[in-house]
Amino acid sequence: MVQSEFPVKIKMRLSFALGLAVVIVCSSLFASGVVATYLFHLAFFSVVALAAVTLLYERRNSIKISMDSEAIAHALLDASIDAAILIDRSETILAVNDTVAMSYGYSKRDMCGKKLEEILCTNELAEWRNYLSSVLLLGQTQIFGTARNNRHFENRVYPIVDSHGRVVRLGLYKRDVTEQIHSEQSLRENRDFLQSIINHVPVTMFVKDAETRQYLIWNKFGEELYGITAEEALGKTDDAFVPKERAEALRKKDDELLAHRVIVDIPEEVVQSRVHGLMYIHTLKVPVYDEQGRPRYILGFSENITERRRAYDELRLSEERLRKAQDAAHIGSWELDFATQMLWGSECAFDIYGLEMTQDQTLPLDEVQRIVQTHDRERMDLALSDLINYGTTYDVEFRINRFNDGESRMVQSRGELLRDDQGRPLKIVGTLQDITERKLLEHQLIQAQKLEGIGTLAGGIAHDFNNLLAMVLGTAELLKKRLAKMPDLHRHIDRIIETTQRGTSITKQLLLFSRQDFADLEAISLSHIIAEVQEMMAHFLPKDITVKIDIGVQNGIIMGDSGYIHQALMNLAINARDAMPHGGTLTFSASSVDSTKLRTRFSDVEDGAYIALSVSDTGRGMNDDVRRKIYDPFFTTKDKGKGTGLGLAIVHSIVKSHRGFIDVETELDQGSTFTMYFPALAQRKLPSRTTVDRCERGNETILLVDDEKIIREMLEEHLLAEGYAVMIASNGAEALEKYTHHSRDIDLVITDLGMPHMDGEVLFAKLREMNPVVKVIISSGYLDKTSKTDMIARGVKDVLTKPYKFDEIQRSIRSVLDAGD
Repeated sequence: MVQSEFPVKIKMRLSFALGLAVVIVCSSLFASGVVATYLFHLAFFSVVALAAVTLLYERRNSIKISMDSEAIAHALLDASIDAAILIDRSETILAVNDTVAMSYGYSKRDMCGKKLEEILCTNELAEWRNYLSSVLLLGQTQIFGTARNNRHFENRVYPIVDSHGRVVRLGLYKRDVTEQIHSEQSLRENRDFLQSIINHVPVTMFVKDAETRQYLIWNKFGEELYGITAEEALGKTDDAFVPKERAEALRKKDDELLAHRVIVDIPEEVVQSRVHGLMYIHTLKVPVYDEQGRPRYILGFSENITERRRAYDELRLSEERLRKAQDAAHIGSWELDFATQMLWGSECAFDIYGLEMTQDQTLPLDEVQRIVQTHDRERMDLALSDLINYGTTYDVEFRINRFNDGESRMVQSRGELLRDDQGRPLKIVGTLQDITERKLLEHQLIQAQKLEGIGTLAGGIAHDFNNLLAMVLGTAELLKKRLAKMPDLHRHIDRIIETTQRGTSITKQLLLFSRQDFADLEAISLSHIIAEVQEMMAHFLPKDITVKIDIGVQNGIIMGDSGYIHQALMNLAINARDAMPHGGTLTFSASSVDSTKLRTRFSDVEDGAYIALSVSDTGRGMNDDVRRKIYDPFFTTKDKGKGTGLGLAIVHSIVKSHRGFIDVETELDQGSTFTMYFPALAQRKLPSRTTVDRCERGNETILLVDDEKIIREMLEEHLLAEGYAVMIASNGAEALEKYTHHSRDIDLVITDLGMPHMDGEVLFAKLREMNPVVKVIISSGYLDKTSKTDMIARGVKDVLTKPYKFDEIQRSIRSVLDAGD
C-alpha cells in the first residue's frame, strides 16, 4: 500500500513547488529592480528546498519499505519447511532457516554474513549460480531439479525487489522430493501394471463414466473381439458404435444398473462385430460408487459365447432322450459351467443330493460342495483338476450328507470335459448316481465270501471235533455199562456225556454262523432257558455283578433250538460281563410284544405276537460308530487276544435262523440293552415228548466201516453186546473187498462219510452197483441238511451225525433192519 501511494505524494509536492515558483516568477515580472531579483531568487531557493525535502522523505520511505520487505522475507524463511537462504546480490547470506542451519552444521547467526561459496560445494554452487544470474537478469522465479547421493531435490530461486522493481534480494529454497518421485514412479508402474492386467484379461473389459457414459477403459481383448480400437472407444459413448435403438437400450440397462445398485448379468446378447460378424456374448456389469455412495463408474465384462451356444444347441438335440433313459435308471445329470461356476442338475440329481430344485435348476458350485463330506472334497478337487489339466477320467465315489435329511449316502459321479474351438475348458457334463445300496451289496458279498471261507473251515473243524466227541461219548457210555454196579460213579460219567453234548452244540453254532446249517426248531420255553442260564451265571460271573430276572410272560413258548437260544444268551451275558469291569447289574427279561408296535422298527415283521428276550447291563455302553459294526464278523472292541469278534455275529445269525429280529439300545457310560424278538406260539403249553422204549437186541451181521480205530472198537463192543455179529473195515476199499466176499451174510453196512482212499459216498455207490437193495447207514462228524436229504433220496437208509449215543444208533439200526426191503 505504501509503495503505491508514495509516488503520488511526490508528484503532488513537486507540482505545488513548481506552481509556487511560477507564481513568484510571474510576480517578479511586474516588480522592478531589487524586488524582482529578490523574488526570482526566492522562487529558485523555494523549489530547491522543497525538492531536497521531498528527496529526503523518499529516501526514508525507501529504507522503511526495504526493511519491511526483508522482515517479511525472514518470516517466510523461518516458516518454510524447506531449506531456505536469503542472500543479497553479492551472494552474501543475510538469513537462513533452521533446516539449513541443521543440514550444514552451523548456527543461524554464524551463517549470516558468509558468502554462498563458503557453505556450498563447487558443483552445487555452480548449479545455483546458473539460475541466480537468470533471476537477477529477468527478475522471474526459477525452478530446477538436482540429484545427489541418490536423493532428489526441487530448487527454487525467488527475486525480492525494491520499490523501483530492482532485484535487491534473492530467496533460495531447496526441497527433498525423493519420496515424492519414488511415489510417482511407483504410481506409474502400478498404472502400467494395471493396464497390462486389464489388457490381458481374457474377456472384453470396459469402464464407463457413470454420468457421461463415455468409455474410460477398453482393453485389448475388446479390440480383438469387436474390432474397435481403444483410441476409437475412449471418450465415446455407445452411440458411436451401434444403431440408435441399440444405444438407447444399452443406456436404459445402465440406468437400471445404477438405480438398483446390483450386478447385472446378461446371459446372452446378439451383437455385430467388425471382425466376427454376428455373435453371442455374455455380459456382466458392475456399478462402482464413491465413498459418498454416488455412482462413479460402470465396470463391464463381455465374453464371446457363440461356440458355447452352438455346443448347447447340439447337446439339446439328444437331451430329452438322454433324460428319459437316465430317469429310468435313476441316474442324475449335471453340468458345470466354468464361466459362471454354476452347477446345473437334473431333477434326479437334485433328488439324490436332497436339494430343493431351483427355477433354473442351477446352484453355485460351492453350495453343492458343502454337502460332500469333508474328507472327500480334496479327492474330488484333485480329480477335477486332473480332468482339466491332463484329460484323465473323472470317475469319483464320495459320501454326502443329504441336504434335506442329513442322511449319509454314497454317490458316484462321472464327467466329461467340453472345450471350445481354442481348446479352452468350457464346461463339464456328467452323471450322478446313488450307489449306497450297491456298496452295501458289495460289502455283503465280501462278508458272504468271508463267511463261506469260515464255513469251509467250520465244516472241517466240525467233522474232526465231532469224531473226537464221538470217541469220548462212546467211551463214557461203555464205562457206564461196565460200571452198572457202581452207581456212585454214574454222575461223573453223566457229566462227561453232558459235556460232549454241549461240545456238539458249539459246532452246531459255528456251522449256523457260517450259514451252512439250520436250527432244528421245536417248541421251547424261553423262561425255562433263562432259568438254566441264570444257574450257569454263578460259575463265571464275578461277585460284584448282580443278576436280575424279569419274566413278563408265563412260558414264552417259541419255535426254536434250545441250544442256540442258550448260546445266544450266554454270548450276550459274557459281553455284558466284559462291559462291567467294576461291577454292575445284569438283567434278563422276557415280555410279549405286538407285531404292530414292532413294525415301527422293522419293516418286514409278520403279523402276530412276538416274545422280546432282553439282556441289559449297566456297563460302558457304545458310541454310534461301534454300534454300527457290532454284528460284523471279527469286529471286537476288546484288547488283542481277549476277543474273537464272533460273539454278536453268532447271536445275530441265531436270531435270523429263528425268523426273529435283534435290536440294541445303548449310550456311552449308560449301559446297553440287547433285545431279541421271536415269533410266539399260540399254545401256552409245551407239547408232550413221546418216549421211545429200549430197542430189542439183534442177531444180524453188520459191516462197520470207519477210519478212526477208537470209534470202530467202541462201536464194535457195543454192537456185540447187543447180540449183533460185526465185521470191521478201516476204509472204503477194505469194506468193498469184504462185502464182495460176504455180501450174502452182511445185513447192514454202517460207514463213516469222510475217509481216505474211498469216502462213504463212493463206497455206497459201488455197493449199490453190487446190490441195488443194500442197506447202508452213513455217519459223519459234519453233514449239512441238504446233503442228508440228497443221500436219503439216493437210497441211503439213514444219516447220523457224530457224536451220537448208543441208543440213537441202536434205534436207527432196528428201524432200518425191521423196515424190510
